Amino acid sequence: MQAVAVIGMACRLPGASSCAQYWENLNAGASFIREIPRERWDIDQYYAADMAREGTANSKWGGLLDQVDRFDNQFFGISAREARSLDPQQRLLLEEAWHCLEDAGIPHERLRQRVTAVYVGAMTIDYHQNVTAPSVVPDSYACLGNYVGILANRLSHSFGWRGESFALDAACAGSLTALHQARRALLAGECDYAVVAGVSLIINPWHYVSFARSRM
Repeated sequence: MQAVAVIGMACRLPGASSCAQYWENLNAGASFIREIPRERWDIDQYYAADMAREGTANSKWGGLLDQVDRFDNQFFGISAREARSLDPQQRLLLEEAWHCLEDAGIPHERLRQRVTAVYVGAMTIDYHQNVTAPSVVPDSYACLGNYVGILANRLSHSFGWRGESFALDAACAGSLTALHQARRALLAGECDYAVVAGVSLIINPWHYVSFARSRM
């Protein structure tokens, strides 16, 4: 059997902006679950311990990333207008893909010359609710900024990769499924390099409310 090597890694997780920091947190047994701040949503409106009120959840805690509304769009050659319509998950993937390439130390030109594929595990579509709200007038970037498949396509387009590029929704197994697909493609000779990613940002309370009502 041929070997598949992992040559670069990057991550952004609650309490960790790098793989090294995440590993330190694991070794220390640290927890970064905290109450959801009002910048995300109004806990007084959406939290109820007994869920007696409709539209409430019995959880007000989560593992949160800070500053998910921040993005250096000029670094990636994206206009401010287009960036406003981008799902923050697309922004996060661009940033962490760049960090992964830095960690791998592979010249960008080599990845463009060879067949580089992208597989992204994803499920949440919270930002889609924001851009489709009745008060928001859709612009030419709204669809490209929010369709799930574009989570992978954005990376391929931005970095000039020409291998297959798609997002997989396998619920909680999305990232592992993406890794499995990448390994199969590499072993089959369908690509020379594969970028595998997983992303999940919950930025609206409906996810909490619905799952709580399902006793999940």
